[in-house]
Amino acid sequence: LCFFSNLTGQFILTSRASIYSEAYQDKVLDHDQLYNNKLVPNHPDASKVIANSSRSLGHDVKGEKWAIVYENIKNFPMPEDERIRIFVDMERLFYDNIVKPEMDISSNSRANIKSPLYYNTTKPMTDDVIPNNEFVIITTKFSNREQQEDALQEFELIESTTSHERLHARYFLDKKYETTVDEYIDNKVSKDDMEFFLWSLEARGYVNIRYDDYLRRNEFMAYTLMYYNYDCGYRRIASDIMRNMVDYLQTKYKNDFIAYLKNNGVSPVE
Repeated sequence: LCFFSNLTGQFILTSRASIYSEAYQDKVLDHDQLYNNKLVPNHPDASKVIANSSRSLGHDVKGEKWAIVYENIKNFPMPEDERIRIFVDMERLFYDNIVKPEMDISSNSRANIKSPLYYNTTKPMTDDVIPNNEFVIITTKFSNREQQEDALQEFELIESTTSHERLHARYFLDKKYETTVDEYIDNKVSKDDMEFFLWSLEARGYVNIRYDDYLRRNEFMAYTLMYYNYDCGYRRIASDIMRNMVDYLQTKYKNDFIAYLKNNGVSPVE
């Protein structure tokens, strides 16, 4: 779990990996596309995706996705713009000090597997050569005093955000949890309610949510089960669309969802 002092810092160091993981799984954005907001070929919604990532309160990215992103970054030519070069240097420091040590720890249990991550190579990494995906790095931010009136609101916002991202991590790392969540969503959630959920997230900037079943189920689960109440920090700053959607899902599905997990021998994240 990594905390940043503001949204800008979090965006600089996690947006490229998050966008690759959730939106453009066929492409890692280069420096101009990310920082100068130049359109991505074949992805007309690029500006919307980047804007969504820049205001997200938290991110969750699997180890294998971090590895792919950073291998691509190493092969990009350094940007001429000094301001962007500073961002790229920060990304690499974040990888060297936060991500790579976790890759080393996770790889210790698979000592017989040699990872190309640590070799000098110009070939971008792909999913089939990653040695493990046994960890998730979660990021969030500390206060924005313009939005939070007091320390309690700040704490509640962090609690809501990290609970949402922890639920994603559980879905990534626990196969039984993932399977049980999928069964509940596929069999218990009405088509109209799922359409309401999809419409709400599309309005928020999740351009791939309707076409990626893994992302769709993962986000539905996290918004339904995250820490959330009438006075929580997230609810205070969320847009009307997101607030109405989460209010509805939590009221209608949360208790039943938790009961379903428990009845199927899965301990929910509460």
